[in-house]
Amino acid sequence: MAKTKTIKKNSTIEIIMFVGLCILMFFPPFFRGLFFERELLPTHIFSFALGIIWILSKYKDKEYKLFSTYVDGLAAGLVLMYLISILYAVNSRLAILEALKYVNYFIIYILARDLLQDNKKRTIILNIIALTGTLVALVGLGSAIGTWDYNGAYVGGRINSTFQYPNTLASYLAAVFILAMGLLIIYKNKLIKGLYGALSSIMFLTFILTYSRGMWLMFPFVILAYIFLIPNKIKMQSFIYIIANIIISTPGALLFAQYIENKPPLILWAVVIITAMAAGIITYLLSLLEDKFVELNNKRLIIALAIIAILGGFATAFAINQTASLTMANNTEEIKYSSVIRETGEIEPLKDYLLEVSYEGKGTEESKFFGRIFIQALDEDRKVSTLKVVDINDSENNSMLIDFKTPETMSNLRLIFINQYPKTSITFNQANILDENKELIKSIPLKYKYIPEQIVSRISSINLEGYSAGARLTFYKDAFKIIKDYPILGSGGGGWLTLYKAYQSYGYNSTQAHNYIMQLWIEIGTVGLVMFSAFILLLLYIAYGGYRAAKDISTKLVISTLAIATISIFLHAAIDFDLSLAALTFVLWACMGILVSFSNKNKLKLPILNKINGKWCKGALIAGLTILLIISSSFKLGSSYAQKAIQSFKDKNYSDVIEYFHKAAKLYPVKPEYRLDLANIYISNSKRTNKKEDIKKAQELLDNLPKQVKYNARLKLKVANVFITLGQIDKALELLDEATKVEPLTIENHLYKTEGYVAVINRHIRNKNMDKAQQLIEQLLTIKDDINNINEKSLKPLKFNNDLLSRLGYIQYLYENLKDRKYNPGKNYAFKYAYYFDIDMDYNRILDNTNIWNSSKGGNLQHETRKENQNSFITLTNDGEEIGMFRLHKMELRPNTSYKLFVKTRGTYLEKGFRIEIYNSKSENKTQVIENIKLTQEDWSISTIEFKTNPDIGDSLSEIRFRLEGKDSGYVDVGEVVLFEEVE
Repeated sequence: MAKTKTIKKNSTIEIIMFVGLCILMFFPPFFRGLFFERELLPTHIFSFALGIIWILSKYKDKEYKLFSTYVDGLAAGLVLMYLISILYAVNSRLAILEALKYVNYFIIYILARDLLQDNKKRTIILNIIALTGTLVALVGLGSAIGTWDYNGAYVGGRINSTFQYPNTLASYLAAVFILAMGLLIIYKNKLIKGLYGALSSIMFLTFILTYSRGMWLMFPFVILAYIFLIPNKIKMQSFIYIIANIIISTPGALLFAQYIENKPPLILWAVVIITAMAAGIITYLLSLLEDKFVELNNKRLIIALAIIAILGGFATAFAINQTASLTMANNTEEIKYSSVIRETGEIEPLKDYLLEVSYEGKGTEESKFFGRIFIQALDEDRKVSTLKVVDINDSENNSMLIDFKTPETMSNLRLIFINQYPKTSITFNQANILDENKELIKSIPLKYKYIPEQIVSRISSINLEGYSAGARLTFYKDAFKIIKDYPILGSGGGGWLTLYKAYQSYGYNSTQAHNYIMQLWIEIGTVGLVMFSAFILLLLYIAYGGYRAAKDISTKLVISTLAIATISIFLHAAIDFDLSLAALTFVLWACMGILVSFSNKNKLKLPILNKINGKWCKGALIAGLTILLIISSSFKLGSSYAQKAIQSFKDKNYSDVIEYFHKAAKLYPVKPEYRLDLANIYISNSKRTNKKEDIKKAQELLDNLPKQVKYNARLKLKVANVFITLGQIDKALELLDEATKVEPLTIENHLYKTEGYVAVINRHIRNKNMDKAQQLIEQLLTIKDDINNINEKSLKPLKFNNDLLSRLGYIQYLYENLKDRKYNPGKNYAFKYAYYFDIDMDYNRILDNTNIWNSSKGGNLQHETRKENQNSFITLTNDGEEIGMFRLHKMELRPNTSYKLFVKTRGTYLEKGFRIEIYNSKSENKTQVIENIKLTQEDWSISTIEFKTNPDIGDSLSEIRFRLEGKDSGYVDVGEVVLFEEVE
C-alpha cells in the first residue's frame, strides 16, 4: 500500500514538474526575451522553486542520479564556475545575476533530462516551443502591419517581435523552424502535417523580415547539415517538405516587404494568411505522396539539390536584372526624408566621369528642390568623402549631366537619390555613369521589380568591411585585451559590461561582446572555456551515440532535429549576443537536456559521480537553491521598493521615500544606486529641515560606495558630486580622476570631471583661496593633453562636445588671468566665453567650432595653427581677389544684452583691412556689429569691441567672423577671444 502511494505521489510531482517546465518554455519570449532583470528575477523564483520541489521528491530515491554522465558534471561545473566567480568578480551584482541565470539554465537542463524520457512528453514540449515561435512571429508581423502596438517589435523596417532585437529573433526562429519541421516529419496525421506546414511558413516569413545578415548566411548550411543528418529512409521526404516550405514562404516575405512601406493592413495580412494556407495545403498534398518519396534514392536528392541551386541562381539573376524607374514622393505636409543608395566598384580613381540622369519631377514654391543626388567616394576603410551634391528643382527639363572626379583613395562609388520636401515627387528613369568621352561605363539599377529595397540594402552590405562586421572585429580585439588581464578564472559574470570601456579601441557602446565564446572566456576564464568546450563536444558525442543506438527512425529524427537546432543557436551566438536573452537560452538548454535523455547511461560514467550522488549532494543542492530563491526574492522585492520610493518622491511623500529606499538598499545590498539615491534624499531632506543627523546618515551610506563603483564611471561621477556637496573635496576629486581612467574614451566623463573641478575651483575663488584654485586649474588643464593622447591611440577620435570646449575655455581664462587680471570689463560684466585656438577634440584636423568661408569669386583665406611660448594662436592669410572669413561658431548670446569682446591680435594685413563681425542668422539684421581692427606687426595687442545684441536673435547661436578682404600679402595672428556679458 505504501509503495502504491509513493508511486502516485511521484507521478503527481512529475506532472506538476512537467507543467512547470512547459510554462518555462512558453512565456519567456513574451517578456522582452528575459533580457532585463525586471522579468528575469520572477522567472528565477519560479524556476528555483521547481528545482527545489524536484530534488526534494528525489531526495530519498537511491536510484536517482543527479549526475549520471560526464556531460552532467561539466554542465554543473559550468554553473559552479559562475557561482565561484562571485567571490572575485569585478562587479559583484552582475556576477550574482549571471550566476542566477546559469543555475536557472541548469534546472531546465535537469528537468528536461529527467522528465522528457518518453516521446509523448518530448513531443508536447516541442509542440509548445513551436506554438510559442509562431505566436512570437505573429506578434512581430502584427506590429509591423500596425494591427497592434508591441513596444520595440518593429523598428527601422526590421521585425524584432517580443525579443526587441532582430538578430536574436532570427536565431530563435531558425531553431524553432527546424524543431517545427521535425515535428511535421514525425507526425503521421496528414492534417497535422498541413498545420505544421502553415505554422513553419509564418516563422520562416518572419525570419526573412528580421533582415539578419548573419543568420541569412548561416541558415542554408544549417539546413544542409540537417538534411544530411536525417535518416536515409526519410531524407527525401524531409528535404521536399523543407524546400517546399522555404520556396512558398520566401515570395510571401518579398511581397510583405514590398507593401510594408504604405502599410495596407488587409493586403499585408492577406499575404501572411495566403502564404500560410498555401504552405499548409502544399504540405498536406505532399503528405499524400509521402510513401512515394521513400522509394526515391539519395542520388536523386543530390540531383534535386543541384537543380534547385541552378534554378535558384537563374531566378536570382532574373530578379536582379528586372529593374524599373525609381519614384520617390512626399505626400505629407512635413519634411519626410527618403533615400535610395547604390554603390559600384567599377569606377577607377583619379578619373573624370559624368553621371547622366533622366527624371520627371514636381515641386512647390516653398520647396528648395524635389530631388537631390549625392555623389560620394568610399575608401578601403569605408570612409566617405562627398564629391558632388546636386539639387534637382527644374521641372521643365528632364535630364542632366553631372561631372565629377574620383579621388586617389577611392575604392567604391556611392550614389544617393533623395526626396524630402512636402508635396514633392520625383521619378528617376535612368542613371548612367559615363567616361569623359560620354561612353557608357555603368548603368545604375534604380529599383528592382521583384526585390524589396530593404533586402537589397541588407544583401549589398554583407561584407567584412561593413560597419557591423568591423565593429564586431573590434569588440573581439578588445575582448582579448581583457582576457589577457584575466586569463585563468576570468573577471566574473558581467565582466565585459564592467570592463570594456577601459579597454575599448574607440568610443563605442556595447553592453555585450557580440560573441558568446568571448563573453564566456572573459567571465569564467580559460578554465571555464575549456569546461564549456568539453561540455559541448561530449554532448554532441552522446547525441551521436543515442542516434546510433536508436532503433526507430522517429527517435533518430528527433535527435537530429534537436542537435541541429542546438548547433544553429550556438553558431549565431558566436557572432552576436543571442544567449544574453534568456528566453533563447532556455530553449537551448532544454534541447541539450533532451539530447542527454537519449544517452546510454552505461557509458561515459565518471566513477566519482557515484560518491557525490548521495543525499548530501541533493541536500546541498536543495540548500543552495533555497538560498538563491531567497536572494532572487530579496532582489525583486528590493527593486519593487525602489519603484515605490521613486513614485513617492514624485508625490512629494518624502518620509515614504526614505522608508522605501531603506528597504530597497537592505534587500538589494549589491545595487549601489539605491544607497546613493538614499544618501541624496537625506542631503536634500537636511537642506529642507536643517537636521544634521541626516547628513551623518548620508555619510554612512557613502562610506563604502567608492569600492562598489570601482569600475563604474557613471556612478563614480555621481558619488563625486555628492562628496562635493558634503564638502569632502579630496574624495570627490579622486573619484573624478578615476572616472576618466575607467572610461577614457567617453567624452562626457571628461566634461563631468571638468564641471566637478570647476565647482571646486569656484568655491576656492569665493573663499579667496587663490593658491589652491590655481593648483587645481593647472591640474585640470592636463585634460587637453589627455584628449590629444587618447585621440592618437584610438581607432576613432572622441566625439566633439561643445559644453566641454566651453568649460576648458573658462579654465584657460582663469589660468591666464586669475592673478594678473589683464581683462577689466567693469564690475557690471561677468565672464561669458573664451576661445584659445588650441583644441581639436574630434581630431579632424580642424579647430573645434571653426570653419573657413571663401567667396566663390576668388577668396583664398588660409589658416595655420601655431605655437609661441607654449601659447597657441592662429595665423590667417588671404591673397585672393575677394573676401574670405574664418568663422568661430556656437557662441551663446542673449537678445538685447550688452557685451564686451576682447580679441588678442597682431599682424601686417593692412592694405584693405581686417574686420571682426558678430553674426546671427535668426536676426533680421544678421550682422550685429562690424569692427575694423588695427594691427601691430610684432607685439600682441588687445582690441575691445562693445556691442548690444538685437532683440530678435532668440535662443539661436551666434558666431564671430574674422574677415579678410583679399588682395593682401600680409597676415593676421589671433591669439585668444574673451567675451563678457553685462549682468544686472
